[in-house]
Amino acid sequence: MSTLKYLERIIQTCRQAIIKHLKSLITLLIEYLKDKYNQKFRLACLKCFKLLLFHGWPRICSHSLNMLMCCVHVASESYTDGDTKVYNETRDLVLALKLLCNGSLDKHLESLKSFNNKGVQNMVTFVFEKKT
Repeated sequence: MSTLKYLERIIQTCRQAIIKHLKSLITLLIEYLKDKYNQKFRLACLKCFKLLLFHGWPRICSHSLNMLMCCVHVASESYTDGDTKVYNETRDLVLALKLLCNGSLDKHLESLKSFNNKGVQNMVTFVFEKKT
């Protein structure tokens, strides 16, 4: 967990200079999010992802599909496991990503409506219904 605290500080300190490291950081966070047995760790990863959205927004859309697929995996697992904190944070991250990328994820999200997991379907419905 302390690794993610340091990563959080680095992202906040570098601000938009973090853009040159987006690919590496996103790859790292996606790997960390695969640990489905540690809720605090997953929540810290999602927080770092949100910081990357905030500071790396000029280039984040080029990585949005990888982030979306990771979020689908996390949403599916956390919904099935009943982990509402992780599920809600993941859903909010997908919403922020969709809004930031101005429609470039819409066709991918649309195709997820038929995904065979109620949590993913609910997440997609939420994202399309939210008008923020």
